Amino acid sequence: MNKHRLDLLSKNSKLIKQNHLDNSIDNLVKAHEHLRIYLKGKNEMGLLTNILNSKYEIIKHLKK
Repeated sequence: MNKHRLDLLSKNSKLIKQNHLDNSIDNLVKAHEHLRIYLKGKNEMGLLTNILNSKYEIIKHLKK
């Protein structure tokens, strides 16, 4: 793992600002809704699951 990725995983990481994380969550929610409508609820290639998993990882990082 490279140094920057390790820094992101540390509890004291200041590389990503709070408002960027909040905006990312908002964008993932919007993307999930639009893609769900476009795919008519089908989880093609796991795209909907991947979006939700990404949202979960960001929220998990916020709680640290």
